[in-house]
Amino acid sequence: MRKAGRLASCGAESVRETRLRLCLELAGLPRPRLQMELRDDEGFVGRFDMGYDEFLLLIEYEGEQHLNDKVQWTRDIVREERARVQGYSVVRINAELFRDPWAQVLRIHKELVRGGYRGRNPVRSASWEACFGPLRVRQAA
Repeated sequence: MRKAGRLASCGAESVRETRLRLCLELAGLPRPRLQMELRDDEGFVGRFDMGYDEFLLLIEYEGEQHLNDKVQWTRDIVREERARVQGYSVVRINAELFRDPWAQVLRIHKELVRGGYRGRNPVRSASWEACFGPLRVRQAA
C-alpha cells in the first residue's frame, strides 16, 4: 500500500496517461512532469501529456480523437513542430504501440539518454511485470 501511495500523482487526464506514467516509473525511469505547458517567442505552444524539461523530452499519448478530428490533428502537428524548434524530442504513443509497453519504455529511455540522462537503465522489476506482464516477444509475420 505504501508503494501505491508513492506512485500516486495528480495531473493525468486519462487512465491511459496514468498507465504510461506508471509503466515508466516502475521501470525505474524518473517521474515525468504531467501536463507540461510549453511557450516560445510567439506565446503558448501547447500542453503536452508529460515530459522531462531537463532532458528536452515531451511525451504524448494519442487517443483516437487526434486522428478523427482534423482540426485537432492539425494543431498537434503545428504544436509538435514548434516544440522541436526549441530542441525538444517528442515521443508519441497510441494504444497499438502500448500493446508492447516495454518497447515504449525503451523508446523513452533512448530519448532521455539523447537528452543527457545518465541515470539507471530501465529494469523489468517484479512490480513492473505484475502491472504490465512478462516481456512480449514479437513474432515474425
